Amino acid sequence: MKIAVIISESRYDIQSQALKGILEEAQKESVDVYIFTCNTSTGYLASGSMGAQGNDFMLLRYADYDGFIFYCDTIPDRKMVAMIAGEIKKTGVPALTVKDNLEGMLCLGIDNSAGIRSIIRHLVQDLKKRRIYFIAGPKYNTDAKERLVAYRETLSELGIEPKENWIAYGDFHPHSGRVILHDWVQKRKECGLPEAIVCSNDEMAMGVCQEAEKLGIKIPGDIAVSGFDNRLISILVEPTLSTVDLPGHEIGVCSAKKLFNALFHREDNIPSHISTRTILRRSTEPQLTEDNYEEAVNDLRTFYITDRTHTSNLLDAVRKMETDFADAASWDDFYQIIQEHIGLFEAEAFYLFTPRQEIEPDDNYVLDLLSGRQSASLNNDSEMTVAVAWENGKLKDYPPFKAVEMIPEEILKHNGHGYYVVYPLFHEKEMLGYCVAFNSPMAYGSEWFALFIQLVSSAMENLRRKAQLSHMVDTLNHLWIYDKLTGAYNRAGYAENADRILHEARHSGAELSVLFADLDRLKYVNDNFGHDAGDSFICEIAGILKQVFEPCGIVVRFGGDEFVAITGKLDRAGIEDVSRKIQDMIGDLNRSGRYDFPISASCGTVTRRASEIRELEELIEEADQLMYAVKAEKKRLMKE
Repeated sequence: MKIAVIISESRYDIQSQALKGILEEAQKESVDVYIFTCNTSTGYLASGSMGAQGNDFMLLRYADYDGFIFYCDTIPDRKMVAMIAGEIKKTGVPALTVKDNLEGMLCLGIDNSAGIRSIIRHLVQDLKKRRIYFIAGPKYNTDAKERLVAYRETLSELGIEPKENWIAYGDFHPHSGRVILHDWVQKRKECGLPEAIVCSNDEMAMGVCQEAEKLGIKIPGDIAVSGFDNRLISILVEPTLSTVDLPGHEIGVCSAKKLFNALFHREDNIPSHISTRTILRRSTEPQLTEDNYEEAVNDLRTFYITDRTHTSNLLDAVRKMETDFADAASWDDFYQIIQEHIGLFEAEAFYLFTPRQEIEPDDNYVLDLLSGRQSASLNNDSEMTVAVAWENGKLKDYPPFKAVEMIPEEILKHNGHGYYVVYPLFHEKEMLGYCVAFNSPMAYGSEWFALFIQLVSSAMENLRRKAQLSHMVDTLNHLWIYDKLTGAYNRAGYAENADRILHEARHSGAELSVLFADLDRLKYVNDNFGHDAGDSFICEIAGILKQVFEPCGIVVRFGGDEFVAITGKLDRAGIEDVSRKIQDMIGDLNRSGRYDFPISASCGTVTRRASEIRELEELIEEADQLMYAVKAEKKRLMKE
């Protein structure tokens, strides 16, 4: 049995703790878990659009799963949320959403209101604050919306009507907290400085504290500050941060238990709502002391010591990867770099899947680049290659497969039970492929792994562009020197090759032979059978000449109905034999009855010692004159 967990961001504390809880419960039930995520710095997009980042959700074959846990509030694109919900609903299997109520699905709610209400009451009733500002999260985010509503309602209940310029929207990152406080300070003449700032999460609250210190604002003396989530770091900043404890691990455990109860038809005694707890610290009241401060410091000290060496190794590896990826000249170099470093991320297996077309670009790429269009993105029909298959330190080869499979069955059978984390690899609006980590805690809870994914994506795009540009140059070179209709060289191709052929013949002391061919009665064919027929006539003669001469020389379309063949590997007898063979092949073509008009060409041949030739054009001109003599003889015979 297997379930899918769909979540846009998993590297933040609350989400990674929740995923850890889900995986613990899944292991107890012997259920495989597939985590579909997108960990990037743009995961929380204020614009409300995910672009290529959401493509792995679209590639997901929903019918393959026995149940779903859907963190829809982490996905900014509401159309994407509706699409995913619709696909899940079609399966008819049990599904659970965290926080958002969606029709036909179980829901595990989070109490976002009580903590905010408690902190605001404390600020107003106990600390006598009146001008209380609020930094909300992204407008699409359920948590952010509920916390903002609680802020507005609680202030109103306490007789304070919040002004619109008291509210700002951040992106859950510290930087937005810094920027918003700086903006409020700049505009203090218009609305005054806040007496307190309530933030939708700890990250933005810490950003506020950092900017306040920079600006000389004392916390909480000048402004009281609170956050939400109770990240471990919140008790170690100075001053320690008042916050709301959001139990991420409990959220994961309860969501998994509720889903498994539905899957296995068991009685569900798991609460449908997770409560939060307000924690007051010195960022609102300087005289407060933390009962568990020493314990938290010891926990962080242990974590820091353990993590320090690992972080140092990862930092060195990431720096080296960045340099190596920039220097990668080929896809083989790129794959080798991944293979060298993937062991750092504690995965039992790692796979990189790319569309075959990305590695073998076609002419559509040239047209896309010339026109400025994006090439078609990855879809279910894309043929995928298993570019890297790293299993317990060893490389393995797997055959190509269709993207609709997501992970080939052969790989699933090899790995057995566990969990997979699926990441899209994207550039702007294009999905370049995706990678999958098997049984890797870092894959769903590490900033380093997220950075690794970004480096891989950037390196892929750079290599893809190099391949496309190389293909474009080759294609343009081909267009420059080859005749588009016949595939023979054109005049530019002749100019590029003529001196080489003459030089090689002189160097070897060989003879150089030229055949000049002119199509007979092409104008008659064009006038009476159409220009398509005339083109076919030209192509047939070109095909015969190329078949005969390309093994030993070059064929050039010299004019509309004129061809020149040049070789340094045939003597006089040889070129005359070839000329007769050409006429025999033309005769065979006419006897086949393929055309309603006669195919005919007049040929003139010349052979000279290369050492005696000053300019190749001399031979071509002589062969041209001999061809006209042949053509004139044909006309004379026709009149008789």
